[in-house]
Amino acid sequence: MPLTTHIKDRFGSTSPFLVNLTNHDDDDASVINEVRLSKSAESAEGQFETMAQVAYDDANAAHIDAGVLGMIAYLRMWSSSQGKAESEFSSFHDALGQIGSISSRKRITPIQSIRLQQDTDEDLFLGLSPQNPEIGGERVR
Repeated sequence: MPLTTHIKDRFGSTSPFLVNLTNHDDDDASVINEVRLSKSAESAEGQFETMAQVAYDDANAAHIDAGVLGMIAYLRMWSSSQGKAESEFSSFHDALGQIGSISSRKRITPIQSIRLQQDTDEDLFLGLSPQNPEIGGERVR
């Protein structure tokens, strides 16, 4: 299901909130501007690669929640609601940061497992004492 459908499911397909956000320049609008809604979804999804270092996954609830936040942030920015847009972008970027810290390519993952064994005292000092106590005419201590 596309991100545009997720936001409509949350707010309603005839939501005055979405109608006003997508038609900020038309006070008489009564339907959602689908072009602006789609563009906000594209912009929000694009930030996943940049900010979280993962591709947007429509099956992941955390991705959907962050994507909806991002769409609202972009729509507010485009409607000149800068104060609210900054707050929305802050929440969006925080959500992307959390997603990135959990599932990004930047995470450190072990490439092999190593089993450590405790050495005996004999093994610990093996090779540390000189075989020849004299090197170059000097006594090694």
